[in-house]
Amino acid sequence: MFPQQQLLNNHLSQIQQWQQTYQLNPQIMAELAPQIQHFQLRVPLIGTFSVGKSSLLNSFINDKLLSLDITPETGIATELHYSIQENLIGHQSDGQAIPLTRQQLSHNETLSHLAPDGWIKAHITAEVLQRFPHICLVDLPGLSSGLEIHNKAIDHYIDRSLAYCIVVSVENGELNQSTQDFLAELKLHNKPIILVLSKSDKRPPEQVEEVQTKVTNSVKQLLDDSPLYTIAVSTRQKSHLQTEFSNALHQLEQQAEKVFQQHITNRAINELTILKQQIQLLSNQDDLNSEALMTKRENLQKEMLHFQQQLEHQTHSLNHDLPSIANNIASHVKNALMSNRDSLASMILHNNNINHSITQTVRVAVTEGLQRDFLPRINRYICRIENELPLDIRIDNEFKLNNIDSNNLFTATTISTALMPLLTKFLPHILRFLGPYGTVVATALSTITSLFLSNKQQEETHQQQLEEARQIISHEVIPQAIEQITPQLLPYLQEQVQIVQQQINQVAKNRSQELQAALQQLTQQLQADKVEFERVRQTYLNDLAQVEQLILALHNAYHI
Repeated sequence: MFPQQQLLNNHLSQIQQWQQTYQLNPQIMAELAPQIQHFQLRVPLIGTFSVGKSSLLNSFINDKLLSLDITPETGIATELHYSIQENLIGHQSDGQAIPLTRQQLSHNETLSHLAPDGWIKAHITAEVLQRFPHICLVDLPGLSSGLEIHNKAIDHYIDRSLAYCIVVSVENGELNQSTQDFLAELKLHNKPIILVLSKSDKRPPEQVEEVQTKVTNSVKQLLDDSPLYTIAVSTRQKSHLQTEFSNALHQLEQQAEKVFQQHITNRAINELTILKQQIQLLSNQDDLNSEALMTKRENLQKEMLHFQQQLEHQTHSLNHDLPSIANNIASHVKNALMSNRDSLASMILHNNNINHSITQTVRVAVTEGLQRDFLPRINRYICRIENELPLDIRIDNEFKLNNIDSNNLFTATTISTALMPLLTKFLPHILRFLGPYGTVVATALSTITSLFLSNKQQEETHQQQLEEARQIISHEVIPQAIEQITPQLLPYLQEQVQIVQQQINQVAKNRSQELQAALQQLTQQLQADKVEFERVRQTYLNDLAQVEQLILALHNAYHI
């Protein structure tokens, strides 16, 4: 375990006991508990069919677990987890878990009942995986199997992944179009990659080096960043493969600790800070009397009423901006499609269906639009609401770890649970309305035979058909796509705002109720025997000291 993870795991039951003792909402710590105890991030392996992903993983784990005889129809995502005892489980999209055998896993065609949205969790005893307890390797079907696999690799794994491992065969020598499309979308989610050149034994060392340079440069152009790690391996050289891949995963283990700190530790510290504030109140460190406590309770009620009013006001203002935001996103999608018009026209002339290209362009453009126009507006909305919180509800945490501001009541809960899935869940919702445009365009083009035509005439004919294709795409295909997309944008944005508002309101109400209960308890304590109060107060102070020590220890444990 990471140092912070170990600290939290050692004190988890104590934190939960404190929350129960001081009547604090246990929900967030209950959500964090399994992540603290078994924190693990996915590293999906991405590449085309026959690129060697399954062979690479089999060599790495020194096992023949994964089937090498996979087709686009039978490919199922397989997650590899270390365990002291082997256990293979198939998961259907409805949540049903089905025990599997090795024979079923190695003969992938028997797993059709898991397709298309199911996956396999393979808990195996491979010692090499034990070295990387926070990483789960995922063998995904080849990208060349179609858009569905591309979408699943993003939609299902993007918010649970640490990095993506891009596998490219040295024999291919370059990134194919499906891998380029995937990287173009991956860039929007700011995920690092490990670049693996497979089948390096198929070319002389100097050619392998040339391919590595070429592919690395291509990745850098697409991501505006270099791969986190690049290796060239072959399953025929198992020892070298295991060493190189282990070195790459070691780099990812260091990245995993940063992710744990940002998404787990910071939220836990927020909960501990709330706990600290609650104990400080109950121990009456401000030396309040019964009259002052009554005033404090009344003021909190007034401030909460003001907060509710401001929440409604800010939400109304945000909803007022949503039509403009939706139009901006739609315009961005239209511009992206128009920019791709020539490529689409060329695909039509070569009898290629353009649906994949259109859908991919829309996915990237919608994601860009949401990140550019919607998420910043949501963040401003949350910041303004936080400023309207009663002072006693605000989190006063002196530690800001890794430049992540943990001084908030909302962002750690609301953004993580409501906004982050937006970019992935929205796209399948909206893109199902896109139709197969390729055949429509193809049939609309005039048929001009090239038989017996001169080279000049053939070129003129080609340019004529190309222009016809451009016009059809510009005036028919793109308007149809925008017409189908636009009506879906505004309702979905409104739904997301409503979710965020409800979560903000609930978090604030819960914290207000906790404070009111503490104030009431303190009032009763002050009215009781002084000697008894001092005894109870000493207990509070002891707990307070332990909470403060734990917060400080978590801060000091971060060493990256």
